Amino acid sequence: MLRNYIQISFRSLRKDGLLSIINLSSLAIGISASLIIFIYVSNELSYDKFSTANRTYRLELRQKSDQSPKWAISPLDWTYKYAGRISGIQDFAHVDTYRGNTSVRIGDQEFFEDNIFRSNETIIELLDLEVGGPLSDGKLSGPKKVILSQSHAVKYFGSADPLGEFINIDGEDGFVVTGVFKMTKPSHIKPDMIVSKQIVKEDVGWFYNYIRLVPGTQPAAIEVQINEMASELQETFFNDTEYALIPMDEVYFHSKSKYQLSAGGDLTSVYVFSTIGFMILIVTLINSINLTSATLLRRSQEAAMRKVLGSAKRQLICRFLSETGMITLAAYLLAFIIAYNLLPVVNQTLGLDLSFNTSGFMVLMIALIFAVAGVIASIFPALRLTKQNLVTAVKSNKTKRAVSPLILFQFVISTVLIVGTFLVKDQLKFLRNRDLGYGTDRILFINALAPNLMSKSSEYVKRFEQHPSVLYTATSMGAPGDPAMMGNQNAWAEGMAADENIFLPLYSGDEYFVETMGLTVVAGKGFSEGANDGANGTSRSVLINEAAVRQFGWEDALGKRVKISGNDHTVIGVVSDFHFLSLQNSVGPLAISYGQNQYMMAIRMRADNVPATMKFVEEQWEAIEPNKPMDAFFLTENFDRQYAHEDRLDLILNVLTGIALVISAIGTLAMVMLMAEQRIKEIGIRKVLGASMPALLLTLNRQMIGVLLLANLIAWPVSYYLAQEWLNTFAYAIEPGFGAFVMAAVITLMVCAASLGYHSLRVARANPVDTLKCE
Repeated sequence: MLRNYIQISFRSLRKDGLLSIINLSSLAIGISASLIIFIYVSNELSYDKFSTANRTYRLELRQKSDQSPKWAISPLDWTYKYAGRISGIQDFAHVDTYRGNTSVRIGDQEFFEDNIFRSNETIIELLDLEVGGPLSDGKLSGPKKVILSQSHAVKYFGSADPLGEFINIDGEDGFVVTGVFKMTKPSHIKPDMIVSKQIVKEDVGWFYNYIRLVPGTQPAAIEVQINEMASELQETFFNDTEYALIPMDEVYFHSKSKYQLSAGGDLTSVYVFSTIGFMILIVTLINSINLTSATLLRRSQEAAMRKVLGSAKRQLICRFLSETGMITLAAYLLAFIIAYNLLPVVNQTLGLDLSFNTSGFMVLMIALIFAVAGVIASIFPALRLTKQNLVTAVKSNKTKRAVSPLILFQFVISTVLIVGTFLVKDQLKFLRNRDLGYGTDRILFINALAPNLMSKSSEYVKRFEQHPSVLYTATSMGAPGDPAMMGNQNAWAEGMAADENIFLPLYSGDEYFVETMGLTVVAGKGFSEGANDGANGTSRSVLINEAAVRQFGWEDALGKRVKISGNDHTVIGVVSDFHFLSLQNSVGPLAISYGQNQYMMAIRMRADNVPATMKFVEEQWEAIEPNKPMDAFFLTENFDRQYAHEDRLDLILNVLTGIALVISAIGTLAMVMLMAEQRIKEIGIRKVLGASMPALLLTLNRQMIGVLLLANLIAWPVSYYLAQEWLNTFAYAIEPGFGAFVMAAVITLMVCAASLGYHSLRVARANPVDTLKCE
């Protein structure tokens, strides 16, 4: 029986070749898109889900008052002061990073790396690292040991065995490779190599400290013990802080602390992409139902005759399920092949590292997609066909009505995606074109973190200023738009209570910083007119922005005293508010202290001669530092990096909207074919009675036009609500304009017209003699 069903199914599919190919293609495209989305979602949800993540915590600092976010870092010396004295702590890992663009030498080859970490042996178990090598332990115990990621082991040594090889890191020889590791889960800790770091009592500084608790230990109790013991540190740190334990598996999505190791995830995006994935899958299934209905419609008489000849309803359902099931199975296999081959392209385009895996979530999603696509898309048309009236079906191969609610739902989803695409583009354009409060010329920042480079900064500045297109040069502590380069300091301002303080973002720049950045001094003077660097215990000069003046409640800020991290500062000027963080954040209080020989050099150049100026700057850099490449970026690029998530969302929406529209267009074509099959005799009679071609086209397409208009009316309020929810995440956002909704209606109308046009014309132009002589 099964063999007979398969043979008949092959004949039927071959007979309806075009519709079968369209059905197969649309199913494969839709399912492959959904698979890739669910792989992305699965990857995001698996961040930091290590075997002991449920009892691993990051130690953070926070101000006891609620006005400032926590710090992801904590003092280094807590490890030997507290960890061994609290019984509930099983072990700990301290994590530090080398500065960016660190030199790594292997023989006569030199590489420059950004993700070099320092830690102790516990990090291997904490991250569930699979470390290859002849030794089962001791990979990071002892000085100058290094383990490399698989990709960097190949990068440095090719196919040769790297174990036992020596490398030079940041100018220091003697580091030996003791293992090659593989990450088993994605993590907010993203090392390319890990260098052993053993803590001694003399060490000072700030690390990322991770605590693993004994099973069954309550983290709240450990947190209380740590804070009780922390009284030892209050003399070296301000007394308005306390320690907090943050679950490791919540860091990626939920931690908003300052100085994160890497950019965090966005749980809202996960929800959005999951929803879009299901929407694409639903559109695909609706389309498959419509196409299958269009195919089976032509065999309604066949179904009726089989019932007359004694076929049971179950046999008829199995007969049609075998046919549609074959298409679904083929589409699913094709979708898997498409998704597998597209993943490398997706990874390269979006900067991701996705792969097929056998996690429970992934297996469940694949099984669910197959079950839904295979059963729903197949059984609905089969049931619909086998339930039709027997006498009506024998007399005619027409059904009563088309499946318009399904098409309506398709176009609602497509319209929502189109509106979302336009609004994301408008918001990105708004963010990039908004006046940030700087000069309009191009501003280049050059990283000079290495001590030997910082000492040469004045020599660099003199060389750069020789070019006529270089307007100003300066040194600064960091670059606006990069929160990692900005200090967030404990501050007290004149007029506040003696025990009161706030966290105040702090930049530092030399006498030319204001002019180089193009800032506007609205009161007092800038550093170039005389400033004090705080030498010999004197008060250091500081500029504050207008938001800080409002925060401190001052009428006149000039000459006021500010204490920042225990150091006295005197306000000599006020600058107008400017955006020192991305536009997701409103402009808050800011201080700029005076200082020289900072971490970065800034060059303000004319915008009309950038390539030649850049070439000159690179030549001067190479003349002084030939062995270290210049690490530079434009200020606009630094801000653009803050919107990488929005850029990714824009790209994904473009692709998914295109897929949804193509699938909806195919579904519309199926709808037109269904309606044409139902009304072909009616059209013939209308032509005989003198109906014109436009009247016939309107008759055929009136229902679809009504469905399309209704789809837009439903989609517009849904789109507006979702857009407002997304735009509320920005401190500065557009107001959703009417244009995006009109464009969505126009695009869906054009897609619908393209789908309707050819088939409607073919039916309307058919010879009525052929359509009326028989059914």
